[in-house]
Amino acid sequence: MVIHVSGEVDIVAAPTLRHCIDEQLGKVRSLVLDLTGTSFFGAAGLSVLVHTADRARQHEVSWALICPHAVLRPLTVTGLSEGLPVCVDLPEAIAAVTTEQAALSGS
Repeated sequence: MVIHVSGEVDIVAAPTLRHCIDEQLGKVRSLVLDLTGTSFFGAAGLSVLVHTADRARQHEVSWALICPHAVLRPLTVTGLSEGLPVCVDLPEAIAAVTTEQAALSGS
């Protein structure tokens, strides 16, 4: 599953994004969150990513992020880029979730 996000992820939009991701985590084995269309990513968006990491772990869902500069900068400044599955493009993200899913499945 690939979720494409565009526009601003701020305190107004973050709850909708979180709900969308939560709905999918119970249904899929892997998830790519494509944030390349995102122009602003605030603290509420960072909170969504931390929440997603926890929920993905609980559901044993492999996941990855595709981050433009608007997202990568706050991730780097806060240190979150070190603990989250950050990728530069869709092929890298798909490869990352495929590899992780194989590891989770024991294949």
